Amino acid sequence: MPGRRRTRQLITVKPVAEPGQHHPAPVVELLLADRVEYNGVSCRPTTVAPGPRTSSLWLRLRCRVDRAGDRWQGCVGKAAWRGVGLLDRLAALVGQRGSYRRVPALRRLRSPKPLVAPVFIVGSPRTGTTILGTILGCQGDVFFLSEARPIWFRAVPELDESRFHWANGEVWGRILLTERDYSDSAKQSLDSDFGKFLRWSRKKRLMEKFPQNLFRIPWLRAMWPDAKFVQILRDPFSTTASKAQSWPSIDEKQLPGVAIRRRMYGELFPQYAALLDSARTAYEWYLFEWRIDTEMGERLAAAMPHQLRIVRLEDAQIDPEPFCAGICEFAGLRMTNRLRRAYQTMLNAQVRMAKPQLDRARCIELLGQSAERWGYGF
Repeated sequence: MPGRRRTRQLITVKPVAEPGQHHPAPVVELLLADRVEYNGVSCRPTTVAPGPRTSSLWLRLRCRVDRAGDRWQGCVGKAAWRGVGLLDRLAALVGQRGSYRRVPALRRLRSPKPLVAPVFIVGSPRTGTTILGTILGCQGDVFFLSEARPIWFRAVPELDESRFHWANGEVWGRILLTERDYSDSAKQSLDSDFGKFLRWSRKKRLMEKFPQNLFRIPWLRAMWPDAKFVQILRDPFSTTASKAQSWPSIDEKQLPGVAIRRRMYGELFPQYAALLDSARTAYEWYLFEWRIDTEMGERLAAAMPHQLRIVRLEDAQIDPEPFCAGICEFAGLRMTNRLRRAYQTMLNAQVRMAKPQLDRARCIELLGQSAERWGYGF
C-alpha cells in the first residue's frame, strides 16, 4: 500500500508523586510498538510494554470458580430474601401478618444490611473503572455493583440520563450533587436498595462503580461519612480516542447530557469558560473533559485526603501487587489470594498509550498541566 511506513521508538514515562507522597514512582521505559503510517498520517500508534506475567489455565479456572461462587452465594441469599417475603404474604392470608418478625433470624434475613464504609469507584468513562471494580470485587469481603443506575435514579430521578430533555429552552436533569442536596428520602432509598444486595450476597462491604459519581462525592460523603472513593486515571489520549469513537456526537440540542455537562463545567471552573466554548469537536471536547475530571478529583482529594485516592491504570498493569495492596490498605480491605488470582488473570501486562491526534499546542491548551502532572507526557 502506498505511503506505508513502520517505525519504532523508545519513550520514557515519568510518573509524578501522587498527592500525599514524597517520592514519585520509578521511571518506566515503554517501547513503542510497530506502528503504521499512511502518507504521513499515523493510525493511532500505541506504546506497548510487554510484561513477564502469564496466567495459567489452572489460575484462570480458579478465578472463574471464585466468581461463580460469589454469584451462587448471591442467588442463594436472594432466594432466601424472597422466600421470607413469600412466607409473610402467606401469613397475611391467614391473619398472621408480620409473624416472621417474631423470629430473630428471619427478621435479620428480611431487613437490609447496614452500609459500613462503602467503596465507590469513580473517574472519567473509559479509564478502567470496570476492570478495577471487577478485580477488587473478587477480594472476598466486598460485593461489587457496576453502575447500579436503577438504584441511583430511584433515589434521585433527576440523575436519569435517559430522561434528560429540553423544555421551554431549558435543559432538565442533573449530574452535579453537593452536600446541600442531601435528603432523608434519598438516603433511606439507597440504604434499603444497597442493603438488600448486601444481605443477598452475604458480604461485609459494598463496592459500586459509577463514573458520574465523581461529581457527587460531597453528596455521597454527607450520606456515608465513612465512605471511601477511588478515582482511576488513564492516558488522556487513549481515553479520548475511545470516548470519541463510542460517542462521536456532542450536539447540545440532540444530547441534553452534553448541555448539562457544559453548564456544570462552567459553574465548577469559570476560569475555563473561553476554553470550554472553543472545544467544538468530539476529540477536543473529551480531551478537555479529561482535564476537568482530573482537576475535580485533585480538588476533592486535597479537601478529603483520607477518603479519596487517585490511581493510574498503567500502574496497575505494570506492577499490580503494590497497586492493589495500596488500595486495600486505603479502603480497609484484606489482601487475599482471591484478589491476587483476579489481577493475575484479568490485568493485561501490556500498557498501551495512544498518541495525540491534535497538534501539540492545542493539546497543551486543552489539557493544561494535568497530563504532565500525572506522568502522561507527550
